[in-house]
Amino acid sequence: MTPLDDPGVHDTANRAVVSELRTLVGDRGRVLDPRHLEPFTV
Repeated sequence: MTPLDDPGVHDTANRAVVSELRTLVGDRGRVLDPRHLEPFTV
């Protein structure tokens, strides 16, 4: 397990699952890919 305050946590995501989720969501939504300590608008 990688602590959420570890900057490397982004690299622990299963990229195959992220890709499949983006395919399933398609144009109906957006899969966010937040970066450690970088703000994003929801």
